[in-house]
Amino acid sequence: MDEAVYRNPFKALGEVPTEEDIENSLFRRVFNVNISSRAEDRRKALATAKVNLLARLYAQRVKKITRIEKEIGEAHAFHVELCDASFQGGYDGLMADLRLIAGSARIVNRLQVKYASMIRRDPAHADRYKTEFLGRAGSVVKRLAPSFSNVNAAYAVLKELPDLNNEEFKVVVAGAPHVGKSSLVSKLTSRKIEIGTYPFTTKKINAGTVDSKGSRVIVFDTPGLLDRPLHERNPIERRAVSALRYLANNVVFLIDPTERAGYSVAYQESILSSVKELIPDTEVLKVYTHADRVSQMPEDEWWVSNVTGYGLDRLKAYIVSKAAAWRKHRMARNISEYVEP
Repeated sequence: MDEAVYRNPFKALGEVPTEEDIENSLFRRVFNVNISSRAEDRRKALATAKVNLLARLYAQRVKKITRIEKEIGEAHAFHVELCDASFQGGYDGLMADLRLIAGSARIVNRLQVKYASMIRRDPAHADRYKTEFLGRAGSVVKRLAPSFSNVNAAYAVLKELPDLNNEEFKVVVAGAPHVGKSSLVSKLTSRKIEIGTYPFTTKKINAGTVDSKGSRVIVFDTPGLLDRPLHERNPIERRAVSALRYLANNVVFLIDPTERAGYSVAYQESILSSVKELIPDTEVLKVYTHADRVSQMPEDEWWVSNVTGYGLDRLKAYIVSKAAAWRKHRMARNISEYVEP
């Protein structure tokens, strides 16, 4: 059975420090270590304490990164595809950098074991061994500077991606620019909500909720995403659109028959064909806008007006009925998965 909600795992990347943070915090703390001991033991004890402290502190920092690596390694395909679509290094590159950072703790630990043993066996050269250890450990961290930089860059790009909620029916309102998508979302929904950002959108996603027998239905538009035909998109953009199949249970595609927004009906139909091609398993309903500006509306077509409200109740009832059927099917599937054959 699917999980109810897949949280954006990339938010955890904010806990990954920069290479400068590690150098400034860990090494400064180690350099400031002091101990009280007998004169003949102090040099050995101080060197041992600094070697052990740096290895322990670094292991603690990297342990958190190891947890983050595991969490992102289990990311839902929705978030993996959005990562590939919006982060230059891609999902595999990000995971490679996280693995490099996580594995560096083992390198520092091996150095700690080696130099602590050398100090114990040859205390007369404790200072030299301590300095060598700190230098080599510092080199390990410095070599990871590109990986730390990539991870921090990924966080900046991916932290606002939406969660994937499988318990809520979701409807995307699509269409060419300026055909009334945002206005329709506002007219259909009773409350605004925040659901994050999406690759290649220039604005915040406009979203709201529709009450459906005690359950929420999410209705939203994606500015700049579903507003161009397939041949105008590059492969990465196509992947971002394709990932909508996880986020959208239904698509309402708006067409402006008046062409006042500057787009011919033929061009708008080409966008519609692209949407159907990119998310073939998602139901798409074609709806004509600006019903208040036309004189004839065939009965077998869907028409709405954001100005007069024409057709909005019918469209909302359609969405609610689709949501109810979806919940019924989902409940039946979940029950069947619990029943042993």
